[in-house]
Amino acid sequence: MAFHNLPDSKYQLVVVGVTIKFMRPATPNITAETIFPDKDGRLMKKSLLSMGRFDFSIDIVVRDSIGRIVAEVDGDLVNKDFSNLM
Repeated sequence: MAFHNLPDSKYQLVVVGVTIKFMRPATPNITAETIFPDKDGRLMKKSLLSMGRFDFSIDIVVRDSIGRIVAEVDGDLVNKDFSNLM
């Protein structure tokens, strides 16, 4: 998975756990989609500034080239300040 974090590279996104429910074979071309509401983004920024981390879960839907759902993904992640390790 690829993620674009806050402009400050000290924050790194870590995948803590992933559960994938495969529903059908996928064609070579797939897309993954999730929703991360603006209000959650504001909470993340506030939490990173005050505590240096933000724990959250996301749901991802994976579709094939004709739009059929081929997998559902539940992910647990943490965005954390790792600047003390740099």
